[in-house]
Amino acid sequence: MAKLENEIEDSKFLESILTQPTNVKQITIANGVKRSYNRKFKVNEKDKALVEQMMNEENEKDNDKDKEIISEIVNEVVDVSLINETINEPIIEQTNRQKHENILHDLCNAERDQETGLAKQQEAY
Repeated sequence: MAKLENEIEDSKFLESILTQPTNVKQITIANGVKRSYNRKFKVNEKDKALVEQMMNEENEKDNDKDKEIISEIVNEVVDVSLINETINEPIIEQTNRQKHENILHDLCNAERDQETGLAKQQEAY
């Protein structure tokens, strides 16, 4: 019951708010007539050619710098790959040599059983 009474009071309060007159000022801003400016600039052909020439020179300089940077990066990558190859080759050869020596050592120390000896020989080669 109390809930129903609260809802009725709330609805009456909302109705009173909605029915009260409100003072709202409305201001309208009138836009003036917009003039379109169609000024044509007189461009000297010599000046225009000079500006284009300067822009082309700047672009060429930028392109040259980009090419130099790219070539430096490529050279560094090639140098690094050569260094990696020279480092990796001895390591691979060393590990292959160690495996081969280990297998030969096992062959020498293996029992005189022919089957194990043949298996070890096949692993060696």
